[in-house]
Amino acid sequence: MRAACVYTCLLQSICLALALDSDELIILNMLSAEYMRPNDIVKAREASSCAFIPISPSFEWHSYHLPLAVDSLIAEESSKKLAEHFNGIYFRTLSCGLDVWRNDSEKEMWGLTEDTFGMNFKDVPLQSEYATKDDLARMLENRLDAVRGSGFNNIFVVNHHGGKGQQDTVDEVCAIYSKSHQQDIFTLNTARLCSIGKEREGIQFRVGGHAGLVETLYVMGFRPDLVNTDELPEGALRVNETGILHSEADIAPEFNPRNCTQADADAVIENLMGNMIKRVEELIS
Repeated sequence: MRAACVYTCLLQSICLALALDSDELIILNMLSAEYMRPNDIVKAREASSCAFIPISPSFEWHSYHLPLAVDSLIAEESSKKLAEHFNGIYFRTLSCGLDVWRNDSEKEMWGLTEDTFGMNFKDVPLQSEYATKDDLARMLENRLDAVRGSGFNNIFVVNHHGGKGQQDTVDEVCAIYSKSHQQDIFTLNTARLCSIGKEREGIQFRVGGHAGLVETLYVMGFRPDLVNTDELPEGALRVNETGILHSEADIAPEFNPRNCTQADADAVIENLMGNMIKRVEELIS
């Protein structure tokens, strides 16, 4: 109790130093909605009525240098920044990701010798967690019911996972829900809203699929403490051994995520969040 009081006093002092109204304390003490007290959620509802719901898998192989919650983390961290900007709320990620069995062309391209579902490659030590389309629909509809029922008018579902069927299913569920409840539910896709690869030179902004250059930069930008590229060997890499997806089985040294820098990561997040904020503004205007 004493620690909580000290923390609250410290935050109030910051507000005074920045000439902020005490009602804006929510911005400085941004927690996910699950950990907020009711009155703070009501303040956010009255301030902007914006709620951001991230959805992506939280336990999926992303090679040795990244955490398994890469997709979940990117969806949640971007949702948090949006909630801070718009004085809304965000949630912990709904851990739900779709994927499929790798087809013959993918198996040949990546050097996979066995039937493989999603990122469950034979040569990696951990198995990933996936869901069905019905699982995703039920989880998302339950969350939408709660948020809509709590009076939020501007509801956004944020997805980063690129598994086949994921974004299409999220869009479909939200479209059906919007029609049946006569309230627009908006969707945001982080990968589609990051345009830095079209605007800046450098292969690091344009090359690298799952767990590769670009995705490593996302995580470095949001949570550099969770990235350790030293876990990867130097030089060329193999897709089937690392779980880093590429256009061919051998990943050339210049595409090794060890080449990622914090400056590039910061640039990626600045671009992503600028585009996401602009898109939200367009949708709620």
